[in-house]
This record gives sequence, structure tokens and C-alpha cells, in this order.
Amino acid sequence: MAKYRRHSICARISFLSLAPSHISRSTDLELCRAVYETTPEDAAEQTTEEGGSAETVPSFDPSDLVVGGVLGSGAFCEIRTITSIGPAVPIDGGGAGEALLRTTDLRTGVDGGGAPRPVVKVLRTDLSEEDGRSGLADLRNEADHLRTLRHPHIVRLRGVSSAVGENGAGSGRFFLVLDRIRCTLEERIGEWEQRSRPIHSPMSAIYYSENVRNIIRTLTEERLSAAYGIASAMKYIHGKKIIYRDLKPQNIGFDARGRIKLFDFGLARDLAAAPASGDNFLLTGMTGTLRYMAPEVFKEEPYTFSADVYSFGIVMWYVYALRVPFSGYSCAMYRRLVVEEGKRPLADLGAWGATVCDLLGACWDPAPGTRPSFAEVCGVLAAHEAFGRGAAAVSPRGTFA
Repeated sequence: MAKYRRHSICARISFLSLAPSHISRSTDLELCRAVYETTPEDAAEQTTEEGGSAETVPSFDPSDLVVGGVLGSGAFCEIRTITSIGPAVPIDGGGAGEALLRTTDLRTGVDGGGAPRPVVKVLRTDLSEEDGRSGLADLRNEADHLRTLRHPHIVRLRGVSSAVGENGAGSGRFFLVLDRIRCTLEERIGEWEQRSRPIHSPMSAIYYSENVRNIIRTLTEERLSAAYGIASAMKYIHGKKIIYRDLKPQNIGFDARGRIKLFDFGLARDLAAAPASGDNFLLTGMTGTLRYMAPEVFKEEPYTFSADVYSFGIVMWYVYALRVPFSGYSCAMYRRLVVEEGKRPLADLGAWGATVCDLLGACWDPAPGTRPSFAEVCGVLAAHEAFGRGAAAVSPRGTFA
């Protein structure tokens, strides 16, 4: 399904090759189970979420960084390793981020406190003049938003370029220093699908083994934790009057400690400065990725935060179904079936339970005004019986779609 790049769609970074070859899938899965462990850094992020001010982000000249190989690339930008870091130039005299960058172990990927290894996000050097301007605008938009955000489930901005970036295409002088994403949610869903296969075997329907019960239990816990982490991040940014506009598994990932993170804020928009139309806002339509795009955005109507809630509902279905939503749909099919006729993916009540299925239906309701807020979504997920403890086994006769 095509991605729409109208109205300055930002670079789509692919992190499919981020995990080093010596790190196994099982290691990633073990890291995922540590999603809710609290560290001093998490406590600082939580304090900011509750009203503290985000720390000053240090500024770097391009000559301060020795940049290594490409980890992933998209339409406008690429992610590169950092092999060494020179003196940082703090903005307004602040240097809170400088110490972290200087003490990060660039070999192991984490610092002494377990913080993720930084990488650099920079414009590709082969862009046309027009794409260079678009990419630069989106990259600077991302920097402006990430400066103000501090949340356990949002990628940390560790530094920005001191270059003003006014040269347009291919200048390569404006960049962001970010925490490294080890794998995307899309990759993790693939791992969950592989682990769920014993549930579908003929033997599981005959002999409900302890192994099958454990698989169901851990998959339920991990997927519920992932959904809650995403919803928590979205609740936070909506509280700051920011709409994300491109929520999808490719923009969600896991860091070196296994914590789920929202990244790529190139399409984010501050609604406090956006022109209003009643309870909605006059924002660009056809923005984001089609299969996760709310009908009102597709129709280029005024929209608001509830467009992100719709996208979350489709992402959450993918997390539970372990299959790509609306696979094989063309733009014409999406318009007719999803936008005009209200078709949605099938939820599996027998496998997922009424709480999850009812929440999905509420999130992707055709009427934007009836969709829940992310505060309500977080409340529903936190009240789930499997949240924060072992989940009761679900009958394998219900499928995972």
C-alpha cells in the first residue's frame, strides 16, 4: 500500500537492519520483557511528564562527531552510527546532555546507567533541491518537537546540529542525535507471529499443554504492554497539544533496554498554532500512511486528535492479529471499502477478549467525535486483567487471526 508524500511528508527511516548480527532474536525478546522496569533516567522522564521542564539539548558542530556506517535510510534522511563524540557546545550554557554523550559506551551501545547508544539522523546527500528543502523542513520540525518532549516511551533527543541548515538540498549539515532504536514494532510483531505458531498446530487443539498456555500468557502480556506504552506516549503528546499524524509500527520501536519508543516526529503538528474549524483543525489531508489513515484525513476534512486514535486502533489490531491490516488494498479499494463503507479488520473475540475488541471498535469508529481519548484508552488497558501480572490462559480454539 502506497505511502502518501503530499504536503512535505517526512523521511521514512527503515530500521530493519539496526540489530547487530551478534544480538539474537531471543535477546531482543528478553529485553522486551523489561518494558516497565524503572531506572533513574525513567524517573526523570516521568517527572517531566508530570509537569517538569525538559532539559536543555546540547548543540554540536558537524566536526564534533565522527560518523560511521548507515543503519537505515528513508526518502529524505538516513541514520548513521557515531564512532566518537567531540566537545559539545551547550545551548544557553546548559550541559545536561553533554555528560551523557561523552560517557556513552559506543561499543556496547549503552552508557553506565543503561541508556541507549546515540545515533545521528541526517539528510541524505543525493537529494534533489526540492526534496532537500522538504527533508530539511521535516527534520527541523522533528527537532522542534523533540526538544519539548520527555517521556519514557518517546525517543530522546540527545543533541542537535549547530548548523542553521539554510542551504537546502544535500547540505547534510543539519542533524539530530537520537537514542538508537534496536528494532521496530513491525519486526517485533513478526517475532510474536513466529512464537504463536505452536498455538495453531493440530496438537494444541487436542492437548492443551503448559507450553501453549505459557505462549498465550506471555504474548498477551507483551502485546498489552506494547499497546499501553504507545497509548501512554500519545496521551502525553496530546496533552501538549501536539498531533502525531503518522502512527504506524514502522515509527514505533524498541531501544537497547527493550523499552517501546515512539519516534519520527516529522509530521507532528502543534495544534495550539493551527487554524480551527469548530472542534477540529484545518490541517493538510492525505497525510501519513494510507492503511493507518483516518477516513476524515483521507477525505481532506478538518480533523483533530481523534485521527491519531483511529491510527492507534489499526496499529493495535496489527499487534493482536499479527497480520498486516488491509493487505493488498489499492487506494481505490481503501476509499470505497474503508472510507465510504466503513469496513474494518475483523477482531477475534474468542482470542483477545471483549475488552480489547470493544476498545478497537471504539478507536476506529467512523464518527471522530465518539472515539475515546488516549487518557481513556490508557485507563481501559490498565484495567485489563493481564496488565502488570500474568494473564489467564485463553482457549486456543479462539485464533490469533
